[in-house]
Amino acid sequence: MFSVFKKSLLAKIILPVVGIMIFFGVIMAVFVLSLFSSYNKELVDEKVATNSATLRTYLRLSERETAIAATSMSRSPLVIDAIKNRSREDIAKAFQTAVDTFGISYFTIADPKGDVFFRTYSPDSYGDSILNQKNISDAIAGKFPTYFERGTLVKVSTRSGRPVYGADGNLLGVISAGVRHDRDVDMQKLKTLVNGEVAVFLGETRIATTPSRDAIAIFDTRLKPSLVNTLLHEKRDTIDDVEVDGEKYKVYYLPLIDPRGEAFAVISIATPLGPVLASSHKIVGLGITHFSIALLCVLVATYFFVANACKPIEGLATTLAAVSDGDLSVTAPHTKEGEVGDVVVSASNHLAKTVDIIKKLTEEIIIMIAEHERGSTGYRLNSKLFHGDFRLLAINILQLSEAGIRDKLTGMPNRRNFDNKLAIEWNTALKEKISLCLMMIDIDNFRNYNDDYGHQQGDEALRAVAEFLMGYAKPERRLFLGRWGGEEFVALLPNSTADSAMEIAEEIRIGIEKLKIHSSDSQAEKLTVSIGLSSTVPSASGSINRLIVDADIALALAKKSGRNRVEVG
Repeated sequence: MFSVFKKSLLAKIILPVVGIMIFFGVIMAVFVLSLFSSYNKELVDEKVATNSATLRTYLRLSERETAIAATSMSRSPLVIDAIKNRSREDIAKAFQTAVDTFGISYFTIADPKGDVFFRTYSPDSYGDSILNQKNISDAIAGKFPTYFERGTLVKVSTRSGRPVYGADGNLLGVISAGVRHDRDVDMQKLKTLVNGEVAVFLGETRIATTPSRDAIAIFDTRLKPSLVNTLLHEKRDTIDDVEVDGEKYKVYYLPLIDPRGEAFAVISIATPLGPVLASSHKIVGLGITHFSIALLCVLVATYFFVANACKPIEGLATTLAAVSDGDLSVTAPHTKEGEVGDVVVSASNHLAKTVDIIKKLTEEIIIMIAEHERGSTGYRLNSKLFHGDFRLLAINILQLSEAGIRDKLTGMPNRRNFDNKLAIEWNTALKEKISLCLMMIDIDNFRNYNDDYGHQQGDEALRAVAEFLMGYAKPERRLFLGRWGGEEFVALLPNSTADSAMEIAEEIRIGIEKLKIHSSDSQAEKLTVSIGLSSTVPSASGSINRLIVDADIALALAKKSGRNRVEVG
């Protein structure tokens, strides 16, 4: 009886299959646990990286907002007259509303000697000297500085100083615009942008925290001694692990460097790890449960399938052949003809062909991603290499990649695509020591146009301007264009002088004017554009943000000077 059993189908096939599947199931479970451990770390690192990037973006925006606010107010005739007449009442009227208008924290006005004449956040506090603040002393010297800096009353803030000149060219005073980082309310604003708790340290001492018990528990009153050297002496950002009442956090610390090169303050974001780990553990548990159920189902199905092994599986080869040709909807036919061995060999051959197709599709995707990361958007995945559902998959991937780098309305490179290109060209110019020019192109009075003709007509106007710009950007001009947002476009000119960039900007301005897009402005017969131009030769101490801010300032000057013109920052 036993010898008969050994020769039976169950002894020869089912039991070995069961043993092998259990063995590989255990190995797979160990592998999955290891994989999820690595996944957890990557997920945590990604959240911390996202929060650190958000913090840096928040600080860059504060620099831009203060620069725009200080520049705009320093050129206002009403402000110039008020400062010239030393009228605190007129200054108060002009600047209190300007704080909300520009989305900043405060303004400080000082005379040419650096003595405070008016503070928006403390109108009764004046007469003291703030000449020791670098943004003030630089502005008195005729410069246009923007710094992270410590002040007399405001301990930590982003500050932009601008000189105020009279009609005769004499210095009347200095305007300093600032965004505060030293109060709980300021940190609460930042907390709405990040997934975590925020704190600010002045030197080693904490001065502001997002108002919650956990935040206070996470951040000690003083920086850890182990972090002081890295943050304040070496001036490097760092990450630290903190545990409070069993809750784990990853804390990112970023030192703020003042204009004298000293790290005088630190901003930190604590990312809670509990939600991340809980979600991951839930996924692992579900994965193990589903795998166990699937394994049981497979074992039962295998038993009945192999127990009836007299039925050959020739239909499987036909199914795999159809799949390799791109038809993923086929089902295996039922048949009793053929030999199991021949069918397995045939199925293996077709499976190899399918794998080759998938490899080719993967290679095309990798090449396309690499080209896009280099700033080249001309490479397209060749969908003609594939057939059936594989071709449809390739077409969908191509459409998805195009949606990620193109503006949906105009078809131009979008903001993310342009930022990648700008970073690449900046590094190239830095390495080769060549110039880099940037243009900010803004349609004049576009809000009125939308109000008068409707958003659909406004979209048509945007497409018309974009079509002209893309037609103008011939390969020999080496001009990279993109949509910056709203009615604003941007152009990058690598290895171009300011004079040649000015000529191109004028050609663009005149060309768009000649489009004769009807305008709602009673003072103009057609839509026009104002262009702000900035140019620099990148250096190790320079920044892309400075190039953008200069172009923005030049654009604001073009708008203020009457629109439909080009100004150089």
